[in-house]
Amino acid sequence: MEKAVERISVALQNEEKILVYGDYDVDGITSTSLLYSALSNFSSNIYYYIPDRFEEGYGISEKGTKFIIKYHISLIITVDCGITSFKEIECIKKYNIDTIITDHHEPTGTIPKALSIINPKSCDYPFKELAGVGVAFKLIQALYMFLGKDKNLTYDYLDLVALG
Repeated sequence: MEKAVERISVALQNEEKILVYGDYDVDGITSTSLLYSALSNFSSNIYYYIPDRFEEGYGISEKGTKFIIKYHISLIITVDCGITSFKEIECIKKYNIDTIITDHHEPTGTIPKALSIINPKSCDYPFKELAGVGVAFKLIQALYMFLGKDKNLTYDYLDLVALG
């Protein structure tokens, strides 16, 4: 978490392009909305991408990778996906693009070589059953605290958390 909020803070300070890469289900869409909305309070260089369920499937897709490269994104934050996107994250790294994975799905043994992975199932977090939107919410809370903002402001997003 610490590495993730530090990198996001640097990206915000440097006005880098940050992409929130979501999933196409309710958990993924609410996670994307939550993170996009919260980050937009600090920068206008926030973008989002939700893959087409039928054409691209789950996780970071080839089409999504092309989008990332085309629009010169420098930081990707996945929500509700990414824990199985080994090949795509390796491809993205070749372009000096950092990836922070926030996911709640079960890791499959080895994990992608992302800058940071936030997943309650792969650390000592006490509640392993958070949905993806819960993981994104915890990231926002940590970021607000890191930036010296009132953590209580994050409660404005609880409607999305509950829906997800």
